[in-house]
Amino acid sequence: MTAVVCALTACAALAHPGRSQDAGATAAEDVRQAAATPARATMVVIGDSISAAYSDTGAPERRAWWSMLADTIDVDPIVVAEGGAGYLRRGTRCRGRSFQQSIDAHAALIRAAEVVVIEGGVNDRSYCLTRRRNGHGDAPSSAQQVSRAVRPALRRVAELAGDDATVIVTAPWGGARKIAPSGRWIPRIIEAAARENGLEYVDTATDAIRPRHRTLDGVHPSLSGSTSIAKHVYFRSSLHER
Repeated sequence: MTAVVCALTACAALAHPGRSQDAGATAAEDVRQAAATPARATMVVIGDSISAAYSDTGAPERRAWWSMLADTIDVDPIVVAEGGAGYLRRGTRCRGRSFQQSIDAHAALIRAAEVVVIEGGVNDRSYCLTRRRNGHGDAPSSAQQVSRAVRPALRRVAELAGDDATVIVTAPWGGARKIAPSGRWIPRIIEAAARENGLEYVDTATDAIRPRHRTLDGVHPSLSGSTSIAKHVYFRSSLHER
């Protein structure tokens, strides 16, 4: 298995994080991405630190859920993920990309993928401010704001994905107190938008990493948690029928 991990710095050759793109720039980037697309079947993962902070090499306890899943279904993973990113929120301390921006920047990879997984949502409990307010660079988000970000992002994925591609949407949620309130409404918005666009939704918000031993800090999965996410995505989607 060959993993291509596109984090903020690793994707520099493909795109410039946090920079809006005009049609010409996007078309040129599509050409570069198409040339770089592996010949093997691929799985593109758009995500946050639950994907970005882990890998398929190195310490076993840091093995990624997407690495386990890719091994199971025999595809090469391409991970486009940034810590702090979400549908509404830009990653890398508000200097990176939102999911929508990552989707647009890597459109050619999504078109060519056999499997696409959109993982995230926990960071959308807040959004980035253009100017700091009371010493903070973000503020609590509303359901309307999150919905306005989620729906077009998933609609765009549905447009890009191939007719035979499997597209899965999931929002892992740990048990930390700081994320508990938003865990009652953000996953519902994401699920509704996924189903609205004919995409598969896998619930990893209810129990996948809620138990304390399945996270390192109440948010990020332990090895047990990453294994749980991988199993949920595989067995609760059509992937296990491949």
